[in-house]
Amino acid sequence: MQILGSASVLLIVVLGCLPLRDPAAVQSGVALELTTEVINQAYCVGDADLDGVRLRLKLRYRNIGDRPIILHKSSTTVFRVIVRKSPEGETESNAQLSVYSTGPWKVSDSSLKKAFVILQPQDVYDTETNAGVFVVRDEEMKIQGAVCSGDHYLQLSVATWGGSHEAEDYLSQKWQSRGVLWTDSVISKPMKFSITQARTVRDCN
Repeated sequence: MQILGSASVLLIVVLGCLPLRDPAAVQSGVALELTTEVINQAYCVGDADLDGVRLRLKLRYRNIGDRPIILHKSSTTVFRVIVRKSPEGETESNAQLSVYSTGPWKVSDSSLKKAFVILQPQDVYDTETNAGVFVVRDEEMKIQGAVCSGDHYLQLSVATWGGSHEAEDYLSQKWQSRGVLWTDSVISKPMKFSITQARTVRDCN
């Protein structure tokens, strides 16, 4: 069942609630905040019990520290989707995504201007990504990893680095006068979104 429209990602529902770091990821006094905003939302046909909600999202990275951050422009790979009923409430859905890659990014010291953005303190960088949530058709039914209609809050874990450890070490040293090379994953701040009960589903494959 590929109701979330991505052939390269395997969805695995994680039972229970895994701990989250603060939405403002922090490393060595450098801080990066991630917020999300819905661009569009589609309901995708699933099986007899489930539909999918596919969200096209704007990702906004903001440097909330006091040192420049060097961020790869391809920081869009979602590998975890968390849904709650309130911003800090009990987890309704916690899905871990296994992302398959053909190999590490090809990055070098000559790719700074082309592949990366340098965020000065309070600068922002906007990009886009997709995320999906399973939703039950029968509001009385409880299915692990799926939610009902209504208002929810979404958080994402997004990867910011796909290069090798060797490239990370080399470029961190090479560019240290320009800023801090950011390679940690970032967890977005909670974003409110709504799922309608009377919805029209379509084939999203």
